[in-house]
Amino acid sequence: AWETRDAGGIVIGPYGDGVLELDSGGTIAIVGRSRDAKTKIKDAVLVGRPAIAGSTVLLPLQGGLVKVDLAHDGRTEVFCDWKITGDRPANVACSQGRIVFAGVSRAVAFSENAEPASAVAFKDARAASRALAHRSFAVREAADAKLRELGSAAKDELAEAAGSADPEQRHRARAIQISIQREQLLAEWRPLVKDEWKVPGLLDRVTHPDPSVREKAVRELGAVVQPGVKELLTALLVHPDAHVGEAAAEALLAQKDRSGMALIARALRSASKVHRLNAVLALSRHGSEEDFALLERMLKDDEPEVRREALTGAIALGKDKAVEIATKALDDKDDKLRLDVVTRLASMKIGVDVAAPIFRKLMKDPLRAIRQIAIGSLKTMHHKEAFAAFGDALTDQDPTVQREAKEILLNVAPGDVALVPREAIEKALDQQGLQDPDRYHFLQLAETVLENGGPFSIGPLARAGRPWTSCTSA
Repeated sequence: AWETRDAGGIVIGPYGDGVLELDSGGTIAIVGRSRDAKTKIKDAVLVGRPAIAGSTVLLPLQGGLVKVDLAHDGRTEVFCDWKITGDRPANVACSQGRIVFAGVSRAVAFSENAEPASAVAFKDARAASRALAHRSFAVREAADAKLRELGSAAKDELAEAAGSADPEQRHRARAIQISIQREQLLAEWRPLVKDEWKVPGLLDRVTHPDPSVREKAVRELGAVVQPGVKELLTALLVHPDAHVGEAAAEALLAQKDRSGMALIARALRSASKVHRLNAVLALSRHGSEEDFALLERMLKDDEPEVRREALTGAIALGKDKAVEIATKALDDKDDKLRLDVVTRLASMKIGVDVAAPIFRKLMKDPLRAIRQIAIGSLKTMHHKEAFAAFGDALTDQDPTVQREAKEILLNVAPGDVALVPREAIEKALDQQGLQDPDRYHFLQLAETVLENGGPFSIGPLARAGRPWTSCTSA
């Protein structure tokens, strides 16, 4: 009895001795042992789950909820639109004499016998705004529709209703204000949009109820380098959503337009990590020397990722202050940040007198990767601090770093022997398992120090033992 012969049809639910079917052509029929067509609905594309209440069929269609009265030859009427669920379609059910809508963000229930909104009229905007708190759903719906129709002419009445103690009146008034504002913005921005930008649904997304959709649309627009884009981005700086304005400011900065810098500075103070990070990235990649102070302040941010990006920008924009900033960051508790600092320092053009002490300090970092980068940079430096660092590394906790430091000291160029500090040679001589050829090499370095009139501790030389007695006179 429930068989449907139309491939595109759906079963709405049980009805009498059969079921109600809505076929692909929009015809509602009772299907049992035979098929009894009752009525045909134009553009009957369901956007939610339908329901049956007695002899009435409730169809959620694109334009709103349609009631079909099967007891009166399939008479139809549009009962209401989707404003009641935030302009989004909903599933429909019937329970205890009420029609229940279940939408994405809200559920609404009202009497099945409520009069259609079209039957209610209002004298003026004030009467309509007061009716937003009426006990009848149909009256509230009619008032809502009237105020949307009046638009900005009802702004004073809507502002008053938006502060009402009645929750529904307040909610509806604010929703209408947003809707009117959206229409005004669309009218202002529509002439600025060009098809060749190829950003699908740009204006609908920029004014979308979901903040993340709005922001993403602006960032997509910012990636377009076409005539007219900057004009729309400039208009978006005053978007009611502060984060959209900030995204527009960041996009403008990428196109060498600094007109939104105040918004970027505001984003740096945001409670949201994501928005602070976006602002820091914009300054790091597209900022100028005058933005250095903003990035320097962000080096104290609570989030390591924000500090890392701020440091990248500060080093790039700081010029003479770059080394000082990087050196201070070496004490940061975040391993990845310190590793980023070392990587950048290794590629910067820094005088050896400044670089050598910094990299010697890094040779004591707890992260092995940092120590390895540091020793790699020090190998190229002909400086006493570099050789002191190699001596320190002979007792490094990592055998790889130890071996590398030892190899460097074993292969000191003749011109650099004078740079090798006594302490480094003493540590080398006291190494466990030092082979005779290597011991001999370090003793020769010790002799060089003595020949140049430098002091040397007798202990390491004495422990070196025979046959290296030439140094015992020390």
